[in-house]
Amino acid sequence: FRITLMMLSSRLEQLNTATAQAVQQVEALAQRLELRRRALAEGLLEATALNDAQAGVYRMDVGGSMFHTRTELLHQCGGMLSAMASHDFDNDVAAGGAVFLDRDPTWFPLVLDFL
Repeated sequence: FRITLMMLSSRLEQLNTATAQAVQQVEALAQRLELRRRALAEGLLEATALNDAQAGVYRMDVGGSMFHTRTELLHQCGGMLSAMASHDFDNDVAAGGAVFLDRDPTWFPLVLDFL
């Protein structure tokens, strides 16, 4: 009977040790998971802020050259660019999200500077 009791006691110690190790592993995994959750939440906030900042950006492909400007700038002086940026017209948006303007891109930066 004593041998069986000693064997059970030994086995119980082994189980306690294994359980303690498993608990430590689970706690370590939980800490890593929490760090990843925080990093994901921070990344989501950054992405949301970036999307919000880009929401006011108007993309134009002028004769094959890409131009980006704020829609507020286009609305300042009115005109055709303002009308295009207001979404009152059905613009053909290319795959890159830019509106194509079949014009010479050489002088277009001066047009934007004028606005």
